[in-house]
Amino acid sequence: APFPCVPCPNNAPLQIHPNSFKTLKNLKTLRLHSNSLTHIPSEWFQNLTQLSLLDLSSNFLAKEITCTSFPSLLPNLEELDLSFNYELQVYPASLNLSRSFNYLKSLKVLRIRGYVFQELTQEDIQPLANLSKLEVIDLGTNFIKIAHLSLLRNLKSFKIINLSDNKISMPSQGETSLSNHRENHYSSPMSQGAQYHNGEVKDIHYFLYDEYARSCKYKDKELWISSPFNNKCSFFGKTLDISRNNIFFLHSRFLDLGELRCLNLSGNAMSQSLNGSEFVQLKNLQYLDFSDNRLDLMFSSAFQELSSLVVLDISRNSHYFVAEG
Repeated sequence: APFPCVPCPNNAPLQIHPNSFKTLKNLKTLRLHSNSLTHIPSEWFQNLTQLSLLDLSSNFLAKEITCTSFPSLLPNLEELDLSFNYELQVYPASLNLSRSFNYLKSLKVLRIRGYVFQELTQEDIQPLANLSKLEVIDLGTNFIKIAHLSLLRNLKSFKIINLSDNKISMPSQGETSLSNHRENHYSSPMSQGAQYHNGEVKDIHYFLYDEYARSCKYKDKELWISSPFNNKCSFFGKTLDISRNNIFFLHSRFLDLGELRCLNLSGNAMSQSLNGSEFVQLKNLQYLDFSDNRLDLMFSSAFQELSSLVVLDISRNSHYFVAEG
C-alpha cells in the first residue's frame, strides 16, 4: 500500500483533540471516515454552525449511534454518512438510532449502509419522522431480514429510500418480530453506495483505494463515478429500491405505499405467477423495474392493476422460457 496503516497501541481510535475544529467557524465539509473512531465528542461541533456535510463512515460507531448527542449541535447539516460502522460478529435486533437525530432539521441525505441489523422497526424510523427536508435514506447492505414497508409512510418528504442488498422477504401473516431475539453474525459486508447530488444519484465507493485522497485538486473525484443506480426510474418521483433481497412472493399488504412513482424489485429471483392483485395499492406507480427475476406469465392479468404505469422493465426474466419443453 502507498500509505500503510499502522494501528494505534491497543487498537485505540485516532486521537483527535476536543478543540481541534474550534476555530473553523466557516467549515462546510468534514470527512472523518476510516479513523477507528468509537466516540463522537460534541465539543468538536460547538462552533461548526455552517457544517453541511459530515462523513463518519467506516469507523466503529455502532454503539455511539444509539446514544450520541452531537446531532443537536448541527442544525444546518444537510448530509450525514454513518455507513459501515457495524460491530464485529454482532447482529443487533434493530437500528436503534439516538433520539438526538431529530435535531437535524436541515438534513437531506442520511446514509447508514453496513450497520448490520435484523429488523427495521417503527422505533428506528421515529427520530427521522419530523425531518421535513429529508429526501434520501440509504439503508443498503444491512442484512435486514424484516422490514414492514408501510412504516416508510411516516417519512413524509422522502424522494429515494434504498433498501437494496438486504435479506428482506415478504412477512407472512402472523409473523413475529425479531426484536426479542439476537444472533451472532460473522461477516464483513463490503459494497458500494449512492451519492445524491442536485437531485441525481451518483456512485460512491467505501472500500476502493482513493488514489486522489491526498490531492486537493481532485477532491471531488470520489463523488463522480458512473452509477448502477436506476436514475431513469428515480426521475419519475418517489422511489423505493428493494432490489437484490429475498422477496420471492408479493402480496398487496407488503406494498402499501400509494405515493410511490418508482419501484425497483430487480434481482429477487421472484418466480411468483402474478395475477393482477399484487400491486393494487400502487395506483400512482409509473416505473416498475422487475428485471433479473423469474417471471411466470401464467395469468394474462399480470401487472394490469398498474393503471398509471409508463415503464415496465422485465429484462432478463427468461428463466421459465428457456427450460426444456
